[in-house]
Amino acid sequence: MGNKGEAVHADEYLFIGRVTEFRHGINVGAVMRRNGGRRLAYLWNYGERWAELRSRDALVFIDNPDTQRGMLGYDSLLTFFDADLYKMANAFQLAWPYGHVRIMSSYYWPRRIVAGHDLVR
Repeated sequence: MGNKGEAVHADEYLFIGRVTEFRHGINVGAVMRRNGGRRLAYLWNYGERWAELRSRDALVFIDNPDTQRGMLGYDSLLTFFDADLYKMANAFQLAWPYGHVRIMSSYYWPRRIVAGHDLVR
């Protein structure tokens, strides 16, 4: 929800409560992976200034069952398969005052990556 071109937008559900902020995992993951030359220092103003939802409206996470299996198609997303970066990203989101944090509890499964997607679902 909230990706460009999608029919459903987060602001349509804010009157109900917090909304899942998928951009959070994408943005934090991109910094942790240093995609595009990004550095940890860039996180100094992280959150609403990065075009994410207002902090009080955001339910944030590094990964969830959909993102773990590559369903969003972003190369910046982190999962427990990226152990060190994943721990750093979760530590950051727990320490940083943005959104309501959810931590994913996962298990190992055998992966079969074809054309960038995990075929084991």
